[in-house]
Amino acid sequence: MISVPFITLLPILVKGIVLNDSGYENIFVGIPRNLQEPQDCGRFLSNLEASFHYASKLLYQATESKVYFKNMSIIIPKTWSNCPRQVTPRVGVAWSRTDLLVTEKGSLGNSAWTLQPKGCGNSGYYSHLPLKMFDNNETKNGITILNEWIKLRYGVFPNIGFSNDPVYPEYYKHNNIIKETACYYSNGTTSGIACNTEDSEKCSFDSCKPEGYPPTKHNILCNRETVKSVIFDHVDIRNRESSVFNMPKFQYFCEEKVKFVLALDSSSAMIDRDNWKFIRIAARRFVLYDLPNNTEIGLVRFSAKAKAETDSLTSLSSDKDRESIVARIPDYPEKMAEKCFECAIRESIKLFEKDGGSAFGNVVLLITSGTANINDLNAAINLARNKQMKITVISYAATSENQHQLASETGGFTEIVPSKGVGSSSHLSMMIRLGDALLSSVQRHLGSSEEFGDLPVQVHEMEYQDTATSIVNGTFVLDPMLNRDNLFALYFYSRDNPYVKRLWLTSPSGKTFEGKSEYSLSGHYFTPLHGVNTVSILLWIINTLL
Repeated sequence: MISVPFITLLPILVKGIVLNDSGYENIFVGIPRNLQEPQDCGRFLSNLEASFHYASKLLYQATESKVYFKNMSIIIPKTWSNCPRQVTPRVGVAWSRTDLLVTEKGSLGNSAWTLQPKGCGNSGYYSHLPLKMFDNNETKNGITILNEWIKLRYGVFPNIGFSNDPVYPEYYKHNNIIKETACYYSNGTTSGIACNTEDSEKCSFDSCKPEGYPPTKHNILCNRETVKSVIFDHVDIRNRESSVFNMPKFQYFCEEKVKFVLALDSSSAMIDRDNWKFIRIAARRFVLYDLPNNTEIGLVRFSAKAKAETDSLTSLSSDKDRESIVARIPDYPEKMAEKCFECAIRESIKLFEKDGGSAFGNVVLLITSGTANINDLNAAINLARNKQMKITVISYAATSENQHQLASETGGFTEIVPSKGVGSSSHLSMMIRLGDALLSSVQRHLGSSEEFGDLPVQVHEMEYQDTATSIVNGTFVLDPMLNRDNLFALYFYSRDNPYVKRLWLTSPSGKTFEGKSEYSLSGHYFTPLHGVNTVSILLWIINTLL
């Protein structure tokens, strides 16, 4: 059997606002990491705080004293070193994980806007605020923020038309009179959606009931319901009693990379079939090829006791760093059947905390098999909780339900690689699935960070089961829109013929690419191609000489 995956790169986002005792919390305001620090950072942040404070007062008034902004988390670039604020480096926060994004220019230039594809009454994805607006702390900043907030949170839309827009035109005809597209009050004035006044004591949401159905975005998407009625029917506002206003509090964070410890169960359960052999090979692939550059990782093995195989966390800044980790993966498992999860977590914590480091927010990737002692599991969970670290469990070959608690109780994830094979041999797909499980775990933990974009994503896989004794050929298609360098990997298992003599790819233009086998692994992992650029959607040809 031969399996051939082809991999490239893609991104993801995450978020979540909560309402607690009438105050909104977990609101993230993000400033991109590549944005230059303002000349007067203190003044910039003071203006930002004043603008959100005023927007909170307007929101409180317009909702008839029901809700306000309670806590704001501001994510600023790590390179902003002259800001007079206490900035906490924190794992798990990223400017891309924001509800309100402050940038120099968005797709609409210096205008504020909100991405809201879900329709009337549904929350949007995020709002964009132009950096330039915080050059001052004018009260109109608060109105701008409030207008974007009610779009983002409550799902209302602009009550006007737009120039050159065929769906929401700038003008419409009513009773043979051409009017500007808007909702008109009886006195002839047009409405906005929130606070046409800068007086926070008189702020209210638009309650204009249109005549003649002017084709504003709000009228069409919300079926002529007023802006106020949509907001007051939202679950946040409906049936909520009046509350006491509190000033919003601001916390400042900068991004800190997630660090990892790979903890390998080396108990006697791993002697069965090819379990340990496949764990070694999958771990090599993971460290050598899958992890992004500059990822910090350590290695622990455990059975009845645990041992840190690396002296400290290593930053993967070069091939030599990667090789130094895989060289520490033990050749063989141990003969002891017992396993101590608490011991593995203690050793992992030591690695995280060495040289003044912290385990907070960091991740143990734990590969294990078989049953677990409930007292040991609880001790490991308590340790991880106390340090606010996460455990992701990869159950390999033989799974135990209570092992999954290590993940569920600490905010980690669970991956399962089921047993497959015949007699004393494991099926090669187990090794591939284990490597995929490690990669998937890291993808999930890095999902809100920019490092996610440096992770490989499989775009092609094919399994060959030919019994050919000389040459095996195959083909695959790559979309040229990938526009990335790609890595080709060949996995094979043959006890009679433990290595591939030659592998080469033929591009659509007829060019040949070749690579070399990792003989130290008896040919189980073959990675011949670094930087194969996709230039055509035509077929590539795989040629394998056995």
